[in-house]
Amino acid sequence: MLWIQDKRLALLDSCKLDKIKWPGVRTQHSTTPFIDETYNRLMETLNDYEVIISLWPDYTTVLEDAIADIEKATMETLEKQYADVLLPIKENFAPKKFGLKYVHKLTKRSTLQYVVPDEVNSYK
Repeated sequence: MLWIQDKRLALLDSCKLDKIKWPGVRTQHSTTPFIDETYNRLMETLNDYEVIISLWPDYTTVLEDAIADIEKATMETLEKQYADVLLPIKENFAPKKFGLKYVHKLTKRSTLQYVVPDEVNSYK
């Protein structure tokens, strides 16, 4: 249990913003060094966890919780790191609220009905 907790804390510590190296630099996989480093650490940890699960399956839940915490911390770090990029996107996805006056203007524009020309009807 102590080893699992130590691994979890080490991975969570690497997700702190002050530990992130060169956020603007791209690697060969078009990611940042933080992503590559986190991926490599997670793969090593998962390989170690696989050994533990095969020997002691009772620890499966504890290991899943540790990985879930690390995953959550990684996503929060990425959101903080790229807040300046994500903020405008989030603002555009926010539902727009139109005033009642504006909605009435839109609905009163035209009462003309759309008519399909006879040429189009004859192609049935």
